Amino acid sequence: MTGIGTSAVTMRSTQAAAGRIDWVDYAKGICIVMVVMMHSVLGVELAAGQTGFMHVLVAFAKPFRMPDFFLISGLFLSVVIDRDWRTYLDRKVVHFAYFYVLWVTIQFGFKAPGFAAESGWPMSASCILNPSSSRSARCGSSISCRCSL
Repeated sequence: MTGIGTSAVTMRSTQAAAGRIDWVDYAKGICIVMVVMMHSVLGVELAAGQTGFMHVLVAFAKPFRMPDFFLISGLFLSVVIDRDWRTYLDRKVVHFAYFYVLWVTIQFGFKAPGFAAESGWPMSASCILNPSSSRSARCGSSISCRCSL
């Protein structure tokens, strides 16, 4: 890449980041990493049947990882509220709804065959389409109702 192209890319990324506050991005990133770490550690511990050394860090972060994330995100609520409702709808609701539908579709594609092999397609569809806290009562067993998306 030429010197001109490199400076143009650097200048563009500097302008885009000019309105952001570094410590807020770092703090939210740390909170996100702690949530991902919690899901990973608890999943591996469940599969292994024992706790590991990371369990202590996950337990330590439990009381503050999500509250801190939402508290820090709320610092800029006034900026979001002052926007036009169409901009908010486009940037937040439609954007996240798209990725939610995409993720549910991907998960269903990977999980549905396993559920069908365990309990048959009608039972799998019932568990997936009717999520509730009483899955084991409706589906008959806790094994066939591990269908939370």
